Amino acid sequence: MLYSKEVRIISLLTGFFLIANVVGGAWAIQVTVVSPTPSNGTISRNISFIINTSISESNLSEAIYNWNGTNFTMYNDSLVLIFNFDNVTVIGDNYSIGPGNKSVDISKYGNNATINGATWNATGKYGGAFNFNGAGDYLKIQDNPSLDAQQKMTFSAWIYPESYGDAADAYIKTILNDDNGTSLTATWRLGSKGSAALKAKLGLNFNDGSNNDVESAGDVPLNTWTYVAVVTNGTNANFYFNGILNSSTSYSITPTQTAHNWYIGAHLDSGGSFSREFDGKIDELRLWNRSLSADEVYQQYISNLNKFNSTQWYLYVNQSKNATGGLDDGKYTYQTFAMDSIGNVSSTGLRTLTVDTTLPQIFTNITNTTYGLANLTAQLNVSDANPDRVWVSLDGGSNSSAVLPNATTSLSSLTDGQHNLTIFANDTADNLNSSTVRFTIDTSVPNPVSHNVSNTSYASASMTVSLNASDPNLDNLWFQNSSGNSSLLSANGTIGVTWSEGHRWILVWANDTLGNLNKSNNVSFTIDTTDPLIFTNITNTTYGVSALTVQLNSSDANPDKIWYSLNGIGNSSFVTPNTTVSLSGLSDGQNNVTIYVNDTAGNMNFTTVYFTIDTVGPAINTPSSSGGGEPYTGRASSAKILLLANSIDSAMSDKFLELLRTSDISTTPIGPGSFNEFMRVDNRLIVILGGPDAPGGIGEIVRSILNESEQEAIRNSDNPLVFIKFNVYTQRYTHYQRVIILAGSNRQKTSEAGMENREKVETTILD
Repeated sequence: MLYSKEVRIISLLTGFFLIANVVGGAWAIQVTVVSPTPSNGTISRNISFIINTSISESNLSEAIYNWNGTNFTMYNDSLVLIFNFDNVTVIGDNYSIGPGNKSVDISKYGNNATINGATWNATGKYGGAFNFNGAGDYLKIQDNPSLDAQQKMTFSAWIYPESYGDAADAYIKTILNDDNGTSLTATWRLGSKGSAALKAKLGLNFNDGSNNDVESAGDVPLNTWTYVAVVTNGTNANFYFNGILNSSTSYSITPTQTAHNWYIGAHLDSGGSFSREFDGKIDELRLWNRSLSADEVYQQYISNLNKFNSTQWYLYVNQSKNATGGLDDGKYTYQTFAMDSIGNVSSTGLRTLTVDTTLPQIFTNITNTTYGLANLTAQLNVSDANPDRVWVSLDGGSNSSAVLPNATTSLSSLTDGQHNLTIFANDTADNLNSSTVRFTIDTSVPNPVSHNVSNTSYASASMTVSLNASDPNLDNLWFQNSSGNSSLLSANGTIGVTWSEGHRWILVWANDTLGNLNKSNNVSFTIDTTDPLIFTNITNTTYGVSALTVQLNSSDANPDKIWYSLNGIGNSSFVTPNTTVSLSGLSDGQNNVTIYVNDTAGNMNFTTVYFTIDTVGPAINTPSSSGGGEPYTGRASSAKILLLANSIDSAMSDKFLELLRTSDISTTPIGPGSFNEFMRVDNRLIVILGGPDAPGGIGEIVRSILNESEQEAIRNSDNPLVFIKFNVYTQRYTHYQRVIILAGSNRQKTSEAGMENREKVETTILD
């Protein structure tokens, strides 16, 4: 940076005033930033920055680094000792063994050190370092008034201890010592102070005629580089590890200012021998004759000033917020000043950098919802202090071209279904953010739309109508008929409806949340709740023929089929109503015909007509001369068994009757009409031969005696069954009659029931 002649420079930075005398119109001193210093005006998401400054000056008097308006003096006459330990021969370093070796102090005082046994290692904290083996290695600095112990001093160094002390050397490992070998005259000694527990404190020993030890609260770790600093201010010794205050210990002593040599890495005891040697590496040792502030100690921790040749200096700064945190978001300023011994000043000029770790905020009008359009316009809005570009990716596809924020982009020909829109945005600090929105395109109408009503006839006026539609965004369903619209359903469901008789129609509508509308087919149907009427020519009378022509007539608005059952045995084939059928081979005795009819709505009706067939002329019965029996009169006065069977099963009953009589069991046959005429006297037993479905009135009697489960047992059993009832109530008398029922699922099984259960009949008589 060039200045005009005789310019007075007053820095705008607080507390920094310089008077500059210029010769020849340009500064002889050159101060420039070098790589990897960020460019001026850099915006970055980094929270720390390396700032390197090159100073070209053979007579450097002062170097000041200014960070964000605060000056930090990196080099001036308060710095009385500074060793880089980098073996730079062009500045006078000579690390060879033997006379003339030295390590150059690059402070203005030239307090160089001679090397005694310590070896140089090229891998220090910054450049090289000296290695001390703990067995007599040290560096010696000749006495100089600039090194006289003061109440206010600051010491710092990077140390790499490799072992702690032991009880023999009072646990002390000396880093820097101001001593002349005379007992109790040491004025200033710094070292790592061990303990029996193999811990190491940072210790400081003062002496004004009596020892005064203070030490840190924390421990110095082994086998790692640690930046240690001790600041004394006359009342307290402040111990720092890696730029952080570890502890503060008070003291009350004034160090003596006598002529003493200084030693690095060992202690000269009163006997003139060295002890308490340091074991490890030491680098970048500094000594100030003033007390550094906590901020200055931290700035020294993150910085390093070294000299590369007779005119070239480099200031390295790894700038962050503090020892535990990075820089906050914001804009920062920095610059470096350098002054030579005659007051010439130069600087890098004020530079800026901006820390921006905040991600760009993305906003768009596309939301997590469903759209009824195939083409959308997406807004790409970004909020950021330093916005750069924005771009999109649809459904994981390739990225669009980057555009300036707060633009729009078209999303065209979107197919129905779910889509993902990812919006990316960055800023000039290289912060990158993205936001993904999931949305759905639905341009399809609800389909199918259906209901459960068919084109048929219904026998009930009350109906549960099911309304159904398929759509991922279904909104409402309703049906329409001649009376108007029904109430709305918000999902597939049912509606109860009561219809009036007659022909009706229904149409179901459905829409979705996007307004897509569809309907079902129009279906016509009929409501018919009236049972069909039945008419026939057969009446409850007696016919003298064994064949009859039966009329099967019905009256209904929607007739379907008609059929009949004769004597409860099977059903005939279906025929259309208003037709005739022939009944032939009718047996004498009581018969019944049941006529059934239905309509297309499912209404059903039936009627049963009982009639009698009598094709046999009257007969006259007279008693036999031998008194072999009395004629059947419909009532038995002295029989032990009353056998109840119908005329249709007369052959079966006659066979069973003969079987009982051959067993000397008095048996009298009776008809169904005589069942209720008998009471339990003279050990009479009524035996019924037939099941619940037997014709001729037998079935009705059996059903009145047996419960439904017993009746079903007869119908479903493959074996003949017997039921004995002791408390059957007859209509004529207030007594209970004993009844035994022999039955099977058909006539053959019923016959077998009678033949196989004679013993049970006999047993029941005896009871």
